[in-house]
Amino acid sequence: MIPPALTAMYATSHLGAVHSVVFGGFAPAECAKRIASAQPEVIVTASCGIEGGTGKRRVIPYLPLVREAVQLSGLKGKGCQILVWQRPQYVEELQNMKRERWTAKKEL
Repeated sequence: MIPPALTAMYATSHLGAVHSVVFGGFAPAECAKRIASAQPEVIVTASCGIEGGTGKRRVIPYLPLVREAVQLSGLKGKGCQILVWQRPQYVEELQNMKRERWTAKKEL
């Protein structure tokens, strides 16, 4: 888990907003079920996840999976915002999204 994920969870909890945490590794179809059930106004995600230790690492792009899950859920076009933490290992072009980026000068 990256520190910005923890910050987002604490902020959501502090606001008293109902939230559901889904960690990387879920297939779009499974995420779509949760999205359809929760009807979120905001989805917070990172551009990618990283599997593996110091040896062999694998970068997994999350944003394409999230986009597919939103599309499968039927939520697309109903005002849901997607907030993306751009990780340096995989910078996703934000198509049809606001160009504001949630980034830090140095990722821990």
